[in-house]
Amino acid sequence: MSNLGLQLRLRIISIIFCLSLLTASFTFLPAQAGTTYSVSTVAELQNAVNLVNAGTGGDVIVLAPGVYVVTGTLFIFRDVTIQGDALSNTTLDGGGGIILETFTASISVQNLTFQNASDAIISDSPGVFTANGVTITQNFFGFEGGDSGGSSFFTNSTIANNTTGIRVDCASLTLTNVTVSDNQTGLDFSSCGEQQTLTNSLVVRNGRDCSGNGITPVGDASIDSDGSCVLMGFGGVSTDSLSSIVLGSLAANGGPTLTESISTPSVAINVGDNTPCPSTDQRGVPRTDGHCDIGAFEVFSLPPLPLVKSQCMNDEWRNYARFKNQGDCIQFVNTGK
Repeated sequence: MSNLGLQLRLRIISIIFCLSLLTASFTFLPAQAGTTYSVSTVAELQNAVNLVNAGTGGDVIVLAPGVYVVTGTLFIFRDVTIQGDALSNTTLDGGGGIILETFTASISVQNLTFQNASDAIISDSPGVFTANGVTITQNFFGFEGGDSGGSSFFTNSTIANNTTGIRVDCASLTLTNVTVSDNQTGLDFSSCGEQQTLTNSLVVRNGRDCSGNGITPVGDASIDSDGSCVLMGFGGVSTDSLSSIVLGSLAANGGPTLTESISTPSVAINVGDNTPCPSTDQRGVPRTDGHCDIGAFEVFSLPPLPLVKSQCMNDEWRNYARFKNQGDCIQFVNTGK
């Protein structure tokens, strides 16, 4: 983005910010910082965003399961956490536009799918952007960060089937147990020397896995499939063939978001760095065998009985002969009976 274009966009954003404060003041006074807003419609979501913007930050927006078609960009000016349901799909659909954008705030998104947007998420903020358990798919740009510094952290997330998965300009990026695949460009950097870190991550099966320049690359227990990330200087990244990675397509593999599975005999199994490895994968499945897999999906040997509710969802209760339906499975997880 050019400096002139950025200045114009910032001016427009400031006008929208003032309008959002005015709108919120006509609705009702914003609550104190730390307020949780539970929403189930797009109108309620936009109103919650307005109230967050009118406050001092630190709020949480909780979305009920479902698909939210966002017809106007959700501009965020205060620190906020936006989270979907931990068990069922919660999707923000951009309808071809921009879903979420900030130039000022620190934002955390959890258990959400972002789809069908020109830009799913734009974070040109000096603050921190955090994504955990997120799937970003079918967008022109999945995530754009930078121009104003700042840091972005993705954990247990899948970035798939976008034109550009993640683009970073003059900001840092950290991927931990992330799968970036099936994009025309996986990771695109135009940075100012900031550190870009790949840990336990798959950047594979893209038209080009890594592109750009001007970064400080750091890699740990990660894989690319065309050698482009290795060529950019990411140490700790190996280049393996697609046939050896054994990566599935985006599908309902359990949990609240679509994921891409790996399966035996994938070279990504049990070779991750255990120290930074999250305790569960993107689906909420425990990484219990003591050996972290690379990517957002952990190959999990099914126990005789379910340990967590996600093992009962999306018809997975059928894997256990003793249950007649999903409710019986969930009751067993809750009560042991």
